[in-house]
Amino acid sequence: MSQTPKKKISKIGRPPKHESVNDYCRICKCRFKLAKCASLKIFERNKRDGFSLIILGDMCAKSGIDIVKNSDFSDRVCVSCARKIRDCCSLYNEICTSINKPCVQFVETEGEARFKRQIPTDSEHSPTVRKVVKHVSAKNNETGESSGDHKKVKKLLFVTEETSVDKHNIACESTVSSLLNIDINLLNNTMEKKTNDVSVMIKHPNGDVIMRHVKDPNARSIVRNIALCNWKSAAFSIMKCEGLIDQLLNALNKKIANEFKTFSKLDSILKGRTPEELVAFSNKLLLEEVRVHIPFWNACVKGSVGVSVDKKAEKQCNAIALATSVLARCRNAEMSAIAYRFSTIFFHSGVSYEDIIRLNRLGVCMSHSRMLNLQRQMGKFFDAKVLIWKNDAEKKLTALRFLEDLSCNQLARDDDDMNVDKEINLDVESVQQYKYFSTDAHERCVEIMDETKRQLGESLNTDDVLFSAIQNLKGYDIPYYKIVGDNIDFEVRARVQDKEHGNRSIHWTHQFAIKDKVVDKQLDSKKSKLPAKQLQLAELLPTKSVMDRLKSRFAVLASHVLVKYIEKLKCLKSCTIKHIKHAYSKEMKAKSETCCLGMEFKNPNVAGEMAQMMITNQDRYVPSMVTSSCKKEVLAPVGFQGDQLFEERARNVQWTFRVGNSDHERLEGLSTEFADWHAKVTLYKNEFDMFVKHGSACEVGTTRASMNRTHKTNAAKGIDHSYNEYKEFHTREVEGHICAAFMEMAKMTTLTDQPALDQDMPPMSSPSCVKSKWLTDACEKLIDNCISLSGDITRLVNQTIDFGQISQGPFACRHAGCKCEYVYHSGRVKHEIDIHGVHYNTISQGSEKDDYGYDVCQYGCGYVYSTKSSRNKHYKLTHASHSRVEETTPTVPVNQPQETLQDYLFNYHNTKLLYGLVLMEFSSSIEEGDGDRLFDLYKLCLLLYKSGGNTKYSYVVLLHLVKIECLLSPFEAHWLKWNRFYNKNGGNGKNIPLDLRKEQLNKVLKTMWRALGSNIDETNASRVAKTLEMMDQMIESIDKDCNYGQRQGRRNIKSEEAAVLQISSDLMEKQVFKLTPGRKGHASFPTFSGNLFEGMDYKDLHKWMKQHVELWASIYEK
Repeated sequence: MSQTPKKKISKIGRPPKHESVNDYCRICKCRFKLAKCASLKIFERNKRDGFSLIILGDMCAKSGIDIVKNSDFSDRVCVSCARKIRDCCSLYNEICTSINKPCVQFVETEGEARFKRQIPTDSEHSPTVRKVVKHVSAKNNETGESSGDHKKVKKLLFVTEETSVDKHNIACESTVSSLLNIDINLLNNTMEKKTNDVSVMIKHPNGDVIMRHVKDPNARSIVRNIALCNWKSAAFSIMKCEGLIDQLLNALNKKIANEFKTFSKLDSILKGRTPEELVAFSNKLLLEEVRVHIPFWNACVKGSVGVSVDKKAEKQCNAIALATSVLARCRNAEMSAIAYRFSTIFFHSGVSYEDIIRLNRLGVCMSHSRMLNLQRQMGKFFDAKVLIWKNDAEKKLTALRFLEDLSCNQLARDDDDMNVDKEINLDVESVQQYKYFSTDAHERCVEIMDETKRQLGESLNTDDVLFSAIQNLKGYDIPYYKIVGDNIDFEVRARVQDKEHGNRSIHWTHQFAIKDKVVDKQLDSKKSKLPAKQLQLAELLPTKSVMDRLKSRFAVLASHVLVKYIEKLKCLKSCTIKHIKHAYSKEMKAKSETCCLGMEFKNPNVAGEMAQMMITNQDRYVPSMVTSSCKKEVLAPVGFQGDQLFEERARNVQWTFRVGNSDHERLEGLSTEFADWHAKVTLYKNEFDMFVKHGSACEVGTTRASMNRTHKTNAAKGIDHSYNEYKEFHTREVEGHICAAFMEMAKMTTLTDQPALDQDMPPMSSPSCVKSKWLTDACEKLIDNCISLSGDITRLVNQTIDFGQISQGPFACRHAGCKCEYVYHSGRVKHEIDIHGVHYNTISQGSEKDDYGYDVCQYGCGYVYSTKSSRNKHYKLTHASHSRVEETTPTVPVNQPQETLQDYLFNYHNTKLLYGLVLMEFSSSIEEGDGDRLFDLYKLCLLLYKSGGNTKYSYVVLLHLVKIECLLSPFEAHWLKWNRFYNKNGGNGKNIPLDLRKEQLNKVLKTMWRALGSNIDETNASRVAKTLEMMDQMIESIDKDCNYGQRQGRRNIKSEEAAVLQISSDLMEKQVFKLTPGRKGHASFPTFSGNLFEGMDYKDLHKWMKQHVELWASIYEK
């Protein structure tokens, strides 16, 4: 039996580097990597200290050593050999310059004539005292003393023999020095250099003088440097003195102890224990306190990390702060700010109870009970921010409603009234019956009217003052916000199961609020934007104008890919459009303001519990007021956003409460919305199902084969199990398709070839606008080819729009000379068959409907019906005993177009490219926070959801489009379109969907819940959930100390380029983007259609859209 050949294992990773002669030292032949030593270049200048100003080859050449420069010899040496070369050449040059140089001291000069009176001074010094003639003073003459006589020095009473000898020596030295005419200090310095002796004279208060000769070299150095005020040298000499070390350590110990004792009594930043103080804490501020209040400890700890005392510790800042905090906490337990911050990190990451105890006893963090107290403080005012927004909105909106109520009641005019200014009456007796009257609103409106009256220079409250006050109040910063919610599914497993204690499945709801950035209060908020009857379906579909806008944006995205991977286009990277600007780019660049709202222990998938949660939210967080009729009325709706399922449950609850008497009872204070991230994930699922078959792994070019060839096999698990992995692979695959399509259009074979387009690339000296236009035009041509060859997307749209026009009555008889008209198309067909005996309907082969969308009788009678139920009723009454006709041949023949040959391989990859561009545009529009781009894209995604069988998402997307186009007021439509994004840290292109932010919070929350184990209950879960907002701020503060930005993920640019190169090479090898009619597709996709909406009937689409628009108009239209 023959053995099965073994599969050769291919190595993954960077290929090994081949050895080179430059990997070895030229002199000692050692290998640099094995010896773990640095290398220096022989013939070039090096940057290493000690060699920065020299070239080793030049030094050898000057010394007469000729170094051969050849590829057979290494041009590098190790550091040890480099030092030898440097020292040898320096020594050789010194010998050459000094060997024949005479000694200056023994060279006779012509001017030298004396030898006897040589003095022990250098040639640079000269006597300080000049020789002058001494005059004898009168006093000396009177006493009869000669000038040469000296006074006898009186001997002290308490003097020792040693002291007498020393004084005699000093006197002799002074006499000799004066005779030699030399400065005494100069002589002492000269003699000190030679003898290095130090003597100390100690004079006591009683007059005793003691001379001591210092024999110890270290002590001698200390005394000498202190006497000369060389404090730095004296300090270092003290550290070398063995006799002083023990005493010095004791003194330092007491000094630092006193410093910490004083420091622990101060109001230090380390004593901060409230959540606000912990957020404001900074290690740099602590280091400044250390420098000021405990300088000796500051010097010690800086020395331990290798930082000078006079320099700031940058990288070592956190280490010094931690050491100081741990030691200070031993002295004073209240100095525990850093310990609390560490505890926050541990709880944030879900550390266990046992580990907290260990870390606490190691002195790193606080105890478990102290941390629980901190968490209770952190969650004490968890929703205060939202309540402030609500209170502010209620004050301003109540005043606005009251002013508008004044305008309606006191300025109402008939058609025949004269245009005369009227005075506004603000007396309480006159306005207290108004609907929006309240004492607070009235007082605020009086203040606003008085301020507006002063600004306009009016003396009375006229109608102009009222209108101006209303406009001013609309210009105020009225806070609008949304509530984002999602269910949290959590499994709790019991360690010991019994009848009463078993596994639990938790389904609770967590919410957070976000303040809206884009609010146009000048827009009308009372009436719907457009009557539903006037709505044209073209406003909801991707018409030609919408597709043109999408093409231009696709071209920008494609340009980013081309300048990244095409070698000849990398020079145009600076000419690309980095961010597609829109009307609110500045607002979307700002950091989002959020507030976590804690837990709601209700399951949103249960209608009754969702209703209770919505009632609670409306009462607690929606701005409202009590009118004069004692009814509660909503002042401004609050968005209630979640994924599609969450939105569906909330919407159904609202429809159930439609019987309420007021907007508050109908729960209209919450405006239901669906979020975008789950919608994008659904598109990814559709794309995966369309293009991935596990049996195609061996077919080069398919998505499954590309996963293997780029070593990204984790993506094969699908969206539900490996979303991030598939998303990253999909990005690389789409980039590879873009490069391959451009290479085919530009007649290139590799990524490094020169593009050959109709218009040559402008020179690099051209202006940036010229180069940018050339690149944009090339990308637009690429995108246009992709969309035009993928099946006419606008054909379905045009058919749907045209069908809507022809399906509207009245319907005239098509027989010549007959002038009969009918309301319905079915009546006209029955008249034509019964009266004229002619079938005028054109029916496509195999279709059950005619061109007007009516169901055709399949038994051959030719009658048509608006519904299938009416057609089935016709079957029972008329054709009960007849067999069904399989094929209906219409009286008027239909010209069927001949089937054209298709390129199924091209269809697969061109459709893949188009779908990838849609997903790239989806991500880009969200990142930029562009509501208009996302709205246009949803018109195209509506058809993708509908054709992909995603009935719920197609339903909710259509509702979203209809709301914005006609059902909502202009203010609400604008508010819904733009406020859908979250920006954590601020900046362009940093936005994410709101439901993705909710998923991130859910992940953190579940991590902390797991640390609770089986102890999780409503109390503990609520306590942890309320801390999310404050804990997030504390983590941001810690990130600043750690200089740690937002995690970007582990991305390898070389790996990305290798993946794109592999995919594009496979596609170019098969020439997938070269349209070849009749070419077969991949074996797993033999007849892949190039139409994204294959199988979608425009008649069904029109009917489906019309029915839902009519239904929603009865619910939402104002």
